[in-house]
Amino acid sequence: NFPPIIPEKHRIVFNAAGKLFEADQRLLDKYPETVLGGHKSRMRFYDLKKNEYFFDRHREVFEAVLQFYTNGGTLARPSHIPLDIFVNEIRFYSFDYETIENFLRDEGLLLIEKKKPLPNGKIRRIIWRLFEDTEYSWCSKVVTLISALVITISVVVFCLETRPAFTSLSNNVTEQIRPSLEACQRSLNGQHSASPAGILFLTETSCIVWFVLELGLRFGTCPDRKAFCKSFLNIVDASAILPYFITMIVISIENSSHLRPQTATILRTIRLVRMLRILKLSRYSRGFRILGLTLIRSTRVLFLLVCFQMVLAIVFSSVVYFVEYDAPGTQFTSIPDSFWWALITMTTVGYGDVVPITVLGKIAGASCAIMGILCISFPVPVIVSNFNYLYNRD
Repeated sequence: NFPPIIPEKHRIVFNAAGKLFEADQRLLDKYPETVLGGHKSRMRFYDLKKNEYFFDRHREVFEAVLQFYTNGGTLARPSHIPLDIFVNEIRFYSFDYETIENFLRDEGLLLIEKKKPLPNGKIRRIIWRLFEDTEYSWCSKVVTLISALVITISVVVFCLETRPAFTSLSNNVTEQIRPSLEACQRSLNGQHSASPAGILFLTETSCIVWFVLELGLRFGTCPDRKAFCKSFLNIVDASAILPYFITMIVISIENSSHLRPQTATILRTIRLVRMLRILKLSRYSRGFRILGLTLIRSTRVLFLLVCFQMVLAIVFSSVVYFVEYDAPGTQFTSIPDSFWWALITMTTVGYGDVVPITVLGKIAGASCAIMGILCISFPVPVIVSNFNYLYNRD
């Protein structure tokens, strides 16, 4: 179990700031590119009188550097040595980039990026990277800017369609959706419309043309079409443009002026999917990606938060119901009806649409609000920590 004795002819003595270390020259010679392993670089620190190599450097870091040679090329930082001092020292000893990269990866400071597959063919590769890699060239940056602008315009159009100037204020679903449908019908008939609804429809059509072109080029040049179809963002891209074509197909089959209420309801539900277009911005925004990764990394703590909220909602809904149910004019008619009040109170929103009347009910409400704050405050630091970690690593 004792370490082997180093033969005299292979023994080298180092003096690190007054502390002596012995090393096996055969191990050092395996890494000739380093200061200690290279004969010429090592001789610059040789003391002929004492027959030793003198280094006026950090003693404990020097010991860790010697461990690199005995451990087969692995750097390990002692926990009590600051990272910046250790990195500065190992740079002095001229370790190669791969060694330092492995050390930073072990320290959790280097993100391991998987090499993304590229399509075959020069033209396909250029088109693919033009839409997928923002940092590829200035052309890709222009394409990214155009895509983000088109997404913003389409979201603005989606919001403007609900304005009274563009739609009816009637509660009938057919009347609410009719202006856009009539604009679609006129477009299918080859008629141009200068009405607000027609302008919005033409703007929406222009955005759809860009989305279809972008999705088609990316699908046609992707290296793995199966993985492409499974990607969440690609599913969002396809789902965001489908409502337009479904609406056009329905209008071409039925007359918009005699659209059945059931069909109009289905169309409104399908058109709501257009709201997913805002998620397309995450493809071009690093901030959105960091936020998404934070939510994914915090899935467990978010699940715990929901569980805490549900348990407290049931508890305080039951308490306030049994305290308030016999009070005159009470709004707590059952425990399930009290869930809304409990959730709104725990999140400190407090709409005031449902309020306790009795003194005990108000005490229960105050306790519910305090417990809600505590319940939310526990997991929030974990989420913030995950965000800071991902942000700093990015």
